[in-house]
Amino acid sequence: MERFINKVSVITGSGSGIGAAIAKEFVKSGLIVVGLDLTENKLKEISDELLEEKFAGKFLWRICDVRKKDDIVSTFKSIIEDVGQIWILVNCAGVLIRSTLLEVDDEGVSNTLDTNVKGLLLCAKEVLKFMIKDTIEGHIININSINGHYIRNTPGISTRMVYAASKHAVTVLTEGLRQENMKRKGKVKFSSISPGNVVTRLSKSEGKLHPESTEALLPKNIADAVIAVLNTPPTVLISELTIMCIYQEI
Repeated sequence: MERFINKVSVITGSGSGIGAAIAKEFVKSGLIVVGLDLTENKLKEISDELLEEKFAGKFLWRICDVRKKDDIVSTFKSIIEDVGQIWILVNCAGVLIRSTLLEVDDEGVSNTLDTNVKGLLLCAKEVLKFMIKDTIEGHIININSINGHYIRNTPGISTRMVYAASKHAVTVLTEGLRQENMKRKGKVKFSSISPGNVVTRLSKSEGKLHPESTEALLPKNIADAVIAVLNTPPTVLISELTIMCIYQEI
C-alpha cells in the first residue's frame, strides 16, 4: 500500500458494514479516505473513532445519494477540487431486498437497481474521466457477491432474485470496464470482489448470521481482501476475487 500513502480514495456506502471496515483499514494504512453515505450520524461516528486512534491516514466524508447522477457529479467534483485527485474508488453501496418477483414492488426494484447497478456505474464513470485525463494509475474496486455469479438452488433464493440480478450486472460491468481499459492501453485497474455470507447490518436483520458463525465472514475479512488486491504490482491485476467462509456451502 506504500504507493497509495497520502493518496485520495473514495468509498461509497462507508457508513457501516463492509464499507466502514474498508475505510478503517485504509486510514490505518495512511490513505486519505473520503467516505460517502446517506447517513450523517454513521459517518461522524467513524470519523470520531478514527480521530481518537490517531492513525497515519485521514477520514473525510460527504453525504451522497449514488442513485442520483447530479449528486454524484457534484460530489466527485468537490472532492477533486477540495481534497485532490482520486486514486482509488471502492463501490460498496448496496441494497438487498427480500421479496419474490411476484411480490416485489416497483420502488424496491428501482432502489436496488439504481443503487447496485446505476450508482456503481455512474461513480466509476465520473472517477474514470479524471483518472484517464491525468493518466493516473488508479484502481476501481466493485464489491460484488457470490450471488453475482450463480444462483444457488436453496430455500429462500427466490426472494433475492432482484439482488442477484443486480450483482450479475456488476460482474459484467467490471469485466466490460477492464476490456475497455485494455483496448485504450490505460493504466487503471478494475477488480470485482465477491464475498459469500458476511455479518453486516443486512444479514443481521435477516436473523440468520451471528458474528461468531462458522458460515459467515466478517467485514474486516473483505477489507483485508481489498488491501491484498491493491498491493499487487502495477502490471498485475486481480480481476475477480471470490471469498467465502471455509464452511460455507457452495
